[in-house]
Amino acid sequence: TIMAAPMINSCFHFHSGSLDEPKSKESSIVLSRYFNHALTVILPGVSVIPKSVLKCFSDQLAYKVHKLPLYRLVETPFIEAFVRRGAIHILSSNTKLDTDDCVVVTPSGWLILHLTKDTYEEFGLEARRQTHLEKKSDSFVVKINLLADHFRPGKKGYNRVLYCLKNRLN
Repeated sequence: TIMAAPMINSCFHFHSGSLDEPKSKESSIVLSRYFNHALTVILPGVSVIPKSVLKCFSDQLAYKVHKLPLYRLVETPFIEAFVRRGAIHILSSNTKLDTDDCVVVTPSGWLILHLTKDTYEEFGLEARRQTHLEKKSDSFVVKINLLADHFRPGKKGYNRVLYCLKNRLN
């Protein structure tokens, strides 16, 4: 049986390598794609999955939280408990990077908002426009370092971010 589906604007990368080395090119590529929610591993000619591959994926935990207000991600208790003391990766679900607003918190402590033009224009924070080379027309990226010394309650930048997340994004 052959199955087919339209793959509009799809991009596939095929590379042979190892994820065993944390600083390898392969690990770097996978870990730097914060908005990806899945990884396909192809093992041609392998009938039994090697233990090293199983180990990479067996200790991963995932939870789905429904209707978490975005401003909660910048509150001090959340940052202290999950960002400073751990390596959390949060990704908005049921969104498409090309057409929707998407949010990610990276293990390195960045809150990244990938916004459509309409949302960006009402949001009120500075952003970098995606270039045509990045294939994301009319989208804007807001990056907030949750671990920065100046990003704390009472500081102008923090208060502005908190206000915008509470009052301008759903």
